[in-house]
Amino acid sequence: MELVFSVIDLPFPDDVAELTRRHLQFCRDLSPEEHVHALDDGFTDPAVTVFAARQAGQLVGIGALKHLDDDHAEIKSMHAAAVRRGQGVGMAMVVHLMAFARDRRYGRVCLETGTMEGFAPARELDRNVGFRPCPPFAGYTANPDSTCMTVKLPVLAGGRGAVRRRTRPAVAWPMVSSDRAAHWDAAYRDRRSDGVSWYQPSPATSIELIHALGLSRETAIVDVGGGASRLVDVLLDEGFSDVSVLDVSGVAMAEVRRRVGPTAATLIRADLLAWTPPRRYGLWHDRAVLHFLVDPAARNRYVEVVHLALKPGGYVVIGVFAPDGPERCSGLPVVRYSADSLSELLGPDFEVVAHRRDEHVTPAGVIQPFTWLTARLGMPP
Repeated sequence: MELVFSVIDLPFPDDVAELTRRHLQFCRDLSPEEHVHALDDGFTDPAVTVFAARQAGQLVGIGALKHLDDDHAEIKSMHAAAVRRGQGVGMAMVVHLMAFARDRRYGRVCLETGTMEGFAPARELDRNVGFRPCPPFAGYTANPDSTCMTVKLPVLAGGRGAVRRRTRPAVAWPMVSSDRAAHWDAAYRDRRSDGVSWYQPSPATSIELIHALGLSRETAIVDVGGGASRLVDVLLDEGFSDVSVLDVSGVAMAEVRRRVGPTAATLIRADLLAWTPPRRYGLWHDRAVLHFLVDPAARNRYVEVVHLALKPGGYVVIGVFAPDGPERCSGLPVVRYSADSLSELLGPDFEVVAHRRDEHVTPAGVIQPFTWLTARLGMPP
């Protein structure tokens, strides 16, 4: 069941007030009083935006983002309910806060946490999403009881500082868009998986590009917009042990489940633009989503989700319609890309490893030129 995030204003609901009290006490139990920096009266600061995470209506976590300046925000007072620790609530909250910061065009997010053993899970989580040690900031001091960390955020269209705090995102995406789901469900029902124009008996180009990376068989891989593609079957047959497939179509997901079984791969039915990755992956593969995103805001969101999903040093392998490819597919308009324009969309955080042109032949015999690009997400400074 999905987590639902919402902005919480004062006065806090009783359950939020209680969890903030528990968080403050947790910090006081572990840290010397002079180095307890959890919010207390600070919740009244208009620079602070507080979020609650709920599941089936039950509060499972809190977190806050504090505006420091037009380029810089700070994560504060993240706390998961005790009964939900170790279940991904903290990861989901920090990913949500980073996405919120990106929407507000911040360039960097920082945080301060304790050095005691009780804070070790928090430090590990922060490292896993890209935070690295940094000098003290915003009045913090160098001392043995605390550590400061920072992560650089990608630049989205509109530049830095274009959106102020407490405004809602320009685009809100439902977890599964009923229109998009209905469109692709109908395509699979009407033409079957081997009759749709994107069908491949074997995903040869994808496999060739993945092989070229020399990944270990334990690498976490996510195939976004995977539909009923055979890529997951090939990867599992080759011994890859951590493969996820994401698609908006329940019909396609059901077919994949019938082929590979219920547990061999992680199957995620979601609209990619609404998805909050629950973890970091070593490889992002996409042959079916990006070229359908004709709205610039949707493309910005796509790049944002890529950053949220990839580990530093992770790779993308993306196939899109080439400049001389079709202008429409499955009745929908598409965007066509050269290797240069695709690299420009991903932004300077990605280093191009390889690119190539490929021609896909549809079941009807139509040739569709593709641009393929492999790129690596840089390590944080």
